[in-house]
Amino acid sequence: MPKSKYQQKAQNSIKQKKGKGGPHYYDENIKKKKNSGIAIFAVFVLLIVGGVGIVGNLLNKANEPADANFNPYYTENTDSAFDNSDTSGYKTPISITTLSGQTINLADHAGKVVVLYFHFLSCTYCHYHSPELEAASQNFGADELLVIAISVQAADTPAALTSWASDNGYSFELAKDTEYSLSTQFGAQYTPHTVYLAPDGDSLTSHTGAQSEAEITTTINGLLN
Repeated sequence: MPKSKYQQKAQNSIKQKKGKGGPHYYDENIKKKKNSGIAIFAVFVLLIVGGVGIVGNLLNKANEPADANFNPYYTENTDSAFDNSDTSGYKTPISITTLSGQTINLADHAGKVVVLYFHFLSCTYCHYHSPELEAASQNFGADELLVIAISVQAADTPAALTSWASDNGYSFELAKDTEYSLSTQFGAQYTPHTVYLAPDGDSLTSHTGAQSEAEITTTINGLLN
């Protein structure tokens, strides 16, 4: 099947980024560390002028958890993601509020595969994954599949996300993880990150990186059958 202009543009962008350090995810705006020689010189100057307190502060930062240094959006506050009042027996009773203000209780969709798609608008590899996910979703009925696209980038406004979905014909439910509780709960440190919840919510399959329509379809079928 011929690729759309959008998919071709995404693939060209992906090819251009190859050789430049691989895929960039939602920490791509982090500045590269300064040259180690400059850092050593800076530390030497601090020691000369008696900046012991500053050096001590730097050492403390070096002992912070790796995730906090690697991902500025990392958080462990996940309690708000769960609705513990659920009594349906569904194993992942999470409530998600969409951009339209609708509250989606995953337990209400027991019997379906629920896909949580973590992305953001300027994520290069998401530009490839999104149309493939949409194409795969068309292979299933509304009684079999629910897809929620969750932006992890604060700069993605509701208007921009709505336009993105409309312009590209995406049928996903749209949400934002502004507190990063969902992305932390489901290990979405990199995007695209896709979580496939089984019909009973008891098991999940997750994938980081772009997938093809065939790969996505196979994953969903595996959970339905």
